[in-house]
This record gives sequence, structure tokens and C-alpha cells, in this order.
Amino acid sequence: MAHYGISHSMLDEEFQSKVDWFSCLTQLERYEAALQMLAMLQALQPALGKREQDDDRRPSATVRIVAAPRR
Repeated sequence: MAHYGISHSMLDEEFQSKVDWFSCLTQLERYEAALQMLAMLQALQPALGKREQDDDRRPSATVRIVAAPRR
């Protein structure tokens, strides 16, 4: 069952209800919802996306080639 608007019912917190709500949005509304979620995450964790991640470093800094001993 699709719900429109804001609901504070715990019954509407099921994953399928969220999928139904999201699927009724236009592409622009989905994009705006994603931007709002990203803004919320950045407000909760300001350093998110600003610090160097492990996978941002050069491969030579993190990858080591190890040869197995010959038998």
C-alpha cells in the first residue's frame, strides 16, 4: 500500500513501505531526496568525505607482493 506524505506510524517503517514511497517519486524528487540524505549525513559527521580513506592512497603504499618460499 503506497503512502503519501509523512507518517509517524511504526507500521510504515517496513522496508517495502519505503520502497513503495520512493518508487512513486519522480527522478528529480529522488535526486533531491538523495541530496537531503547526504546533507544529513554530512551534518552528523562533518569529517565524512574530507579525510583520506584507505582506498585513496597509492597502491604502492598499501599493496605488498609477497613471494612464497620455493620448495
